[in-house]
Amino acid sequence: MGCLILAQAPARADPRVELLEAARLGKVDNAKLLLLRGVDPNIREKTHGPVIVYAAREKSFAVVRALASDPRCEINEVNAQGEDALMFASLHGDLETVKLLLGRGAIVNRPGWTALHYAASGGHVAVARLLLEQHAYIDAASPGNVTPLIMAARHSQISMARMLVEEGADPTLKNDQGYTAADYWKRLKETAEETWMRQKAADFARRYGSSEASGGNGSSGSSASPVPGAAGGGTPSSGSPQAPARP
Repeated sequence: MGCLILAQAPARADPRVELLEAARLGKVDNAKLLLLRGVDPNIREKTHGPVIVYAAREKSFAVVRALASDPRCEINEVNAQGEDALMFASLHGDLETVKLLLGRGAIVNRPGWTALHYAASGGHVAVARLLLEQHAYIDAASPGNVTPLIMAARHSQISMARMLVEEGADPTLKNDQGYTAADYWKRLKETAEETWMRQKAADFARRYGSSEASGGNGSSGSSASPVPGAAGGGTPSSGSPQAPARP
């Protein structure tokens, strides 16, 4: 007599892994379905941290919004480098996502690197204005005393740098390498911007005094993670080619 051979049923995929894949690939419908089925929106990818940060890093902003809309989601969780979803949304200029995260209570002013630094490096003026409306500190200083204005100049973001100065950023501030925003324009051979920035710095110093007289930058970035290679001018955060160079 013959016998039946039962085919082994395929192993069921781990829904947590499926959510991470949805975050990586931008599959928002999959992500929404998994969340409806009760998958935890706060799971972590072993290298890149919370799934919402992972999705933002991968520019899967529809997935970020789906996660942020889940009341269980801890939107202010950070990866090993201290980066949150708001920072990556600001870096890439996704205004819709930035608005949603702010509406959910995203932290605007963190010690060290902030979302405004990231918006400045990406040149996203509308995002930066929104962050300033939410009381972002305009002269926030990273662990290397890099301000958003210095980030804008380093990344040759002319419109951003001018907007920040017009909104009150201090153009006399120097980073730990001794560079002001004007010095970066000089290195970039942006003569017109260097001249404009030095004039604004002179005006600022006459009106308010220089940063050297007041003892340097106005805020400390002591709690952000140190970044290897700081002396060499910066390495991309998180190993990500999209993240701003951190001095």
